Amino acid sequence: MIGGSGLGCASGVDVQMPDMNGFEATAAIRRDEASTGRRTRIVAMTAHPMKGDRERCVETGMDNYISKPIAAALLAQVIERVTSGSLEGAA
Repeated sequence: MIGGSGLGCASGVDVQMPDMNGFEATAAIRRDEASTGRRTRIVAMTAHPMKGDRERCVETGMDNYISKPIAAALLAQVIERVTSGSLEGAA
């Protein structure tokens, strides 16, 4: 989980994790949420951004996207967006 200091909380997932990538992890989280009614805010992170990544991340159930290296100020903005429900102008 990422957040704190007055920010809401969100889970950061690396798109290219070994064993289970971020897309698979997000799908598993979303399946689990179906039985709880709760929603985990998920921010995708990648060190190798490619055109269309943000759209693919959002289409697969992630709430926002950020590329590495991650600037603290930008991360704070993204967390604010996903925890406030505003996904416009995502990174």
